[in-house]
Amino acid sequence: MVGLRCKRFDCKYNKDFNCEARNIMVTEHACCKTFEKDKHKTEAPQNLVPQKMLQRNTDISCESACIFNEEGKCIANGITIIEKAKAPHCVSFMPK
Repeated sequence: MVGLRCKRFDCKYNKDFNCEARNIMVTEHACCKTFEKDKHKTEAPQNLVPQKMLQRNTDISCESACIFNEEGKCIANGITIIEKAKAPHCVSFMPK
């Protein structure tokens, strides 16, 4: 996986907009089930420039009907998680 971008600053795995989780689970509704709220991150950082993408050996399990889902694993070059309807949502999701 080339890049794991996360715009949920309040997730405990978010480090400068990069996801540091070793395993990520995306639900059938394209929500990041791995998201864990960090109670110490209370507001968005001001004027923070996202750092370069890190290349990680991260397993991404996926339950959604997405073109990148191959036998329950995400094969995309990278994914981006944003907040949508107050939930962490995978915007890399593309329906089959």
